[in-house]
Formats: sequence, structure tokens, C-alpha cells
Amino acid sequence: IPDIESYLLHDFKGIDTKCVDRRNYLAELSYNKRVLHFGFLDFPLLEERLAGNLLLHQELKQKAKYLFGVDIDELSLSKYRDITNDKDNTICDLQKGADITTLKNNFDLILFPEVLEHVANPGIILGNLRHLCTLNNNAKLCITVPNAFSTDGFIAAMNNIEVVHPDHYYYFSPVTLTKLLTDLGYRNIDLTYYGSPIQPGLTKSGIIALCEP
Repeated sequence: IPDIESYLLHDFKGIDTKCVDRRNYLAELSYNKRVLHFGFLDFPLLEERLAGNLLLHQELKQKAKYLFGVDIDELSLSKYRDITNDKDNTICDLQKGADITTLKNNFDLILFPEVLEHVANPGIILGNLRHLCTLNNNAKLCITVPNAFSTDGFIAAMNNIEVVHPDHYYYFSPVTLTKLLTDLGYRNIDLTYYGSPIQPGLTKSGIIALCEP
């Protein structure tokens, strides 16, 4: 372990007691707001989640003043529309030069939950999201990502097993997520953990970052 004065050490004791249920947190954060929700189709679990009334987007609709969904999966969007008759949604790929001005609609909050780890170029994505925030009267951005130090992952690793979604490119930690957001111009970054409060220290399941452009 580096010396206590080392620039390699980052103390996050202040947030280890901030641990929430992710879905409840996002639902309450969305309350009475105009919300733009990326990755809302939850592929490949869309139909299963809809059947069980477990899709996060459904829950957010009960809380938000207005909710608009954005995804990149055209087939899943077609299925979602057929099942729900909800047309407040569109296809938009932030990595491929999409015209984000079409998403200017006085949103208060932009949600990017459990998506950043799936994209090959997170810096490009976050840059476009910051531009989108400014287009929407400096809307706040909320990102959630799995935690690199999760207890479940750590225990599996001790047994030479890596527990990770096959479509994930990256692991994020409190330091690396904060640095990425800061270097891309975000400010007032507030971190919260999600998962079980009995997971010690930094080993909660995931990280929530709420920030301003």
C-alpha cells in the first residue's frame, strides 16, 4: 500500500455511507421533472421486463412530469412501441455523429444509467452528453455504472473467475469516473453508491454520479 501522503491515494470515506437502491434513487430523482432517458429498452431483457412490469422506464413514467426514451436498438424499439403504444422515444447513437439538437426539449434531467460501460468511446459520449445538457438549459446528468471494486466481482476474482457482462468494455471506480467527468468539463459531481449497505467500504455494487455541465 502506498504511503499515506502518496498522490496515488484517494480517500472516499465520506461516501461509503451513501448507499441507495438504484431504481428508487432514479425514480425519486426524476420526480416531477422533464427527463431524457438513454438506454431505456434494456436489451436483451425488454420483453421479459415489460411482462413483469420491471422495466425501469415504466417506473420512471410514474414519477416524471415528462419522460422521453432514447436507444440505439431499432428492433427493440419497434417491439416496445407495439407492446406499450408509447411513442415518446427515438433512436439516437451518440457515438456516430447523431444530430443531438433533435433532443432539445427543455429537459431538466438526462439519465445515462448502466450504459457508459457498454460504449467503446466513453469520452465522445460524455462530450456529446455535456453538449446536450447545455442545449437543455444546463440540465443535470446522472450516470450509473457498476463498481470495479464490487464485492461480488472481487470474491469471484479470488477464484480465478471474472464476473462481467459480455458487452462491457470498461470498469469504473470512484476516482476514474470522477476524473473522466472532470476532464470533460463537468462540475459539482456528487457520488453515491448503490447496492447493499452491508458491503464494506468501496465494495458496493455500483456508482451513481450526478453532475452539472
